[in-house]
Amino acid sequence: MKIAYFDCLAGISGDRILGALVRAGLPLKKLQAALKKLPVRGYRLQARRVRKQSLVGTKIDVKIRGKHRLSFDQMVRAIKRSKLSQAVKETSLRILNRLGQAEARVHGMKQGGNLKVSATSVHLHELGSIDTIIDIVGVVAGLELLNVKKVYGTALPLTTGSIKCAHGCLPLPAPATAELIKGWPVFSLNLTEELVTPTGAAILTTLAQPVAKGAVLPFTIKQIGYGAGEKNLPDRPNLLRVIIGEARIESVPTKRTMINGTTDQIWVLETNIDDLSPEIVGYLFEKVLAAGALDVFNIPIQMKKSRPGLLLKVLVPEDKLAEIESLIFSETSSFGIRRYPVQRTKLKRVMKRVQTRYGRVLVKIGYLGDRIKSVSPEYEDCRKLARRKNVPLKEIFSEVMQRAKDQL
Repeated sequence: MKIAYFDCLAGISGDRILGALVRAGLPLKKLQAALKKLPVRGYRLQARRVRKQSLVGTKIDVKIRGKHRLSFDQMVRAIKRSKLSQAVKETSLRILNRLGQAEARVHGMKQGGNLKVSATSVHLHELGSIDTIIDIVGVVAGLELLNVKKVYGTALPLTTGSIKCAHGCLPLPAPATAELIKGWPVFSLNLTEELVTPTGAAILTTLAQPVAKGAVLPFTIKQIGYGAGEKNLPDRPNLLRVIIGEARIESVPTKRTMINGTTDQIWVLETNIDDLSPEIVGYLFEKVLAAGALDVFNIPIQMKKSRPGLLLKVLVPEDKLAEIESLIFSETSSFGIRRYPVQRTKLKRVMKRVQTRYGRVLVKIGYLGDRIKSVSPEYEDCRKLARRKNVPLKEIFSEVMQRAKDQL
C-alpha cells in the first residue's frame, strides 16, 4: 500500500502540497489534464524550480487572468459537474465543506437567528479565489494519480503576529485555520509569518492522520519531494516535504495473539442525525456492510432543542475508512463524522458442521485459549432447515445447541 507522509516543519498550504507532489514524481502534464476536467477557466498552472536556503523545491503558481472569483456554491457545483472520478469528487467536496464550515463558525454566519454552519452561502473572501478549488482538487487528483492510499502528517507550527484580510487585522493562526486544526498536534514557533493556511489545514486534517513526535512509520521510502512557498523564512527553508513510500504490511503492529484472545485495532465512525427517514437508515446499513464495514448500529439520542435523533456508529477496518466516510456523507444529511481508533479483543473463531435430526448445520465456535466460550448456529442454515422441515425456527436452534454440546 502506498502512503504519503507530510513533514510540516515550515507549515502547510495548498500550493506547497502541489509543489511537493510534483517534485516527488507527479507529472505536471497529468495534473494539468486532471484539472481540465473541472469546468473552471481563467487560470494557468505553472511550476518552477526554486531554492530555499540550501534546498531546492518546486513552486506551483496559479496564474489567474482578470479578477475571477468563485463562491462556495459555485465551487461545489463545479466539482459535482466535473468529469473527475467519483472518489476525487467526493473527497474534494469533503475538504471544501470542512473549509466552509470553519469559515461559517468563526464568522458567526446566521440564518433565522441560528448559527449557519452548512456553508452553502459562505463567502470565502480570500479563499474565494480560483486557486482554492485548484489547490484542493489538484491535491486529491494528484494523490490518486500517484496511487496514494493513506496520508500521514506531522505537528503544525503555531506562529505569532497577525494577518490583514477582508475582515480586518486578525491574529495568527487565522481564525478559520485555528478552527480547522483543533485536535491536531501543534508546536510553537517564534515567527510572525502565516505558515499554515486555511486551505492547507483543511486538506491535511481531512485526508491525513497525525503522527506523534518520535513515532516510526513502517514503510519503505520511494520518492521525496519539496514544495516551496513564496516567502523566505529566517530560520528554516519555506518548504513542505512529502515522503512517498510503500507500507511494510508485515511490520504493521495491528494484530497480535494474546493469552486471552486476539486483539486488533479497528475504527469507529459516528455522527448524530435528526432528519433522516427510517427507510434510508435501513438502506444505509445495507450499503455500509456491503462496502466492508464490520458492524453498523444506531442509538436513540435526544439532540439540541429536544429533537429526537439517532447516533449512527459504524465499525470499520482502517483500509475502508475513506470509502465508508464518503458513503455516509452521500447517503445521509450529516455535515461531520467523528472517527477514532479502538482496540478489540476477539475469540478465536472456528467453523464446524453439527449433525442434527433435521440435517447438518454450520456452527461458529469461539475459543479463549483452548476453552470453548461461545457457540452460535449460523442463521441461514437454520432458516433453510426450518422451512424445508416445516418446523419452528426456535426448535432448530434448540436442537443445534443440544447436539453441539454432545459433538464438540
